Amino acid sequence: MLTHNEPQPPLSPVYIAAPYASTDPAVRAWNVSRACLLARVAAGSYTLAPVVVHPGIAQVYGEEETPLLREIGMRVDLSLLHHVYGANGRLWVLLRDDGTMSDGVKLEVEHWVALDAAGPTAVPGSLSRSIRLWRWSDLGAEVQGLDLHARWQRLAQAPEVRASPCRVY
Repeated sequence: MLTHNEPQPPLSPVYIAAPYASTDPAVRAWNVSRACLLARVAAGSYTLAPVVVHPGIAQVYGEEETPLLREIGMRVDLSLLHHVYGANGRLWVLLRDDGTMSDGVKLEVEHWVALDAAGPTAVPGSLSRSIRLWRWSDLGAEVQGLDLHARWQRLAQAPEVRASPCRVY
């Protein structure tokens, strides 16, 4: 139990990179929920402090379809990623169900790897330090002890993508 009187050792930061973009608001909400569940797994380790930007993206930067707002949002996200890297943090990457990275996640990983390549401890030819790739199925075992299994199961399937309504003029 935490008390205000006892100093606590700092937790190691972990940046959660996960898909966000979709033209369908229900799919975006599903992506946010998945990123947040991965953050809960990180926090459940009691050694990691997750940095998950997904909940604030729509609130702060508006809709994904606005290119300028998306660019501003990605710049802020990459700045936060840079801070996590500088604090000797980690990068956890949630892959799409098909095992690929979204464009935004790819950019975050490339940024992390570039920071590593420029650092004093860079190892030529290595991918990077402290990157962990996650498939949704990998999380099944991790959520068991955290009482999150039912939530993990609910998020296993994407919501149906709804067609955009046609405008009649």
